[in-house]
Amino acid sequence: MASCTSPELWPGFSRAALAALACLLASGPALIAGSRSAQTNAERPVSYSRHVWQSTDGLPEDLAQALAETPDGHLWIGTSGGLVRFDGFRFTVFDHRTSAAFHDDSIYSFRTARDGTLWAGSEGGGLIRLANGRFPNFGRVEGLSNGFVRVIFEDSSARLWIGTDSGLFLMQNESLLRIDGRSGRPQIAVHSICEDQKGRILVGGSGLLV
Repeated sequence: MASCTSPELWPGFSRAALAALACLLASGPALIAGSRSAQTNAERPVSYSRHVWQSTDGLPEDLAQALAETPDGHLWIGTSGGLVRFDGFRFTVFDHRTSAAFHDDSIYSFRTARDGTLWAGSEGGGLIRLANGRFPNFGRVEGLSNGFVRVIFEDSSARLWIGTDSGLFLMQNESLLRIDGRSGRPQIAVHSICEDQKGRILVGGSGLLV
């Protein structure tokens, strides 16, 4: 999942005309951007200015669930009502009305790959890839048997791992191979994926896979 603590989301975000992104709220005001005032004393209290964007500003819903930045400096926001691109001034919404790739408009997770491709996980509509202005969808036909994508992870070998409510999948040649539930591995609902210093993939959710 593209979370507020993912360091790859922040470099160069000033290109989108925001000083810093303070926080993503999943249960209140949709999006907050803040900039910290300069500190002249290490003990001086930190103060922030902030701006809140909501549906009245162009977001399709007030529920923001995920954030990512692409190399062109755009901020992408996953909402319960669609995928949103923000250039620092205006919002552009992508959903089932603009692309057939959106089998469900709710976007829950993101990953910006090393090659600049944006991957988006939906809540029931599978995996969506944004590259060269196109939105192909990966679902059952491509091997993704569960469309509730909770986390997307790219490892040090540039392999893409997909965690869903029912299954861990690995992208191989435009298809998705299920990894859990075979070769002695238990079936698992996946909510987090990381890689340790030895290159092992650690998967957490309804259990733990290494």
